[in-house]
Amino acid sequence: MQCLICGAESVEHHSGYDGKDVACPDCGRYVIAGSLISAMSVGYGLSIKHTREELDRMRDQGQIPILATSNARLLRLNK
Repeated sequence: MQCLICGAESVEHHSGYDGKDVACPDCGRYVIAGSLISAMSVGYGLSIKHTREELDRMRDQGQIPILATSNARLLRLNK
């Protein structure tokens, strides 16, 4: 699969989360909520720089990095 943040070739892990558990060689391992994936499918995207900073912040605090619509900086993309 492709990383939902940067598009790099990544691995999806099976998990109990509503969404995807992704391991990207560039962004690291993260969980992305189904609601955020849905928002991205209708024309929104993530800032790679800001998203990676948020993932690093969560990892530094010992948290499982989970991206959801509540903590992601969504950008309206031109289609």
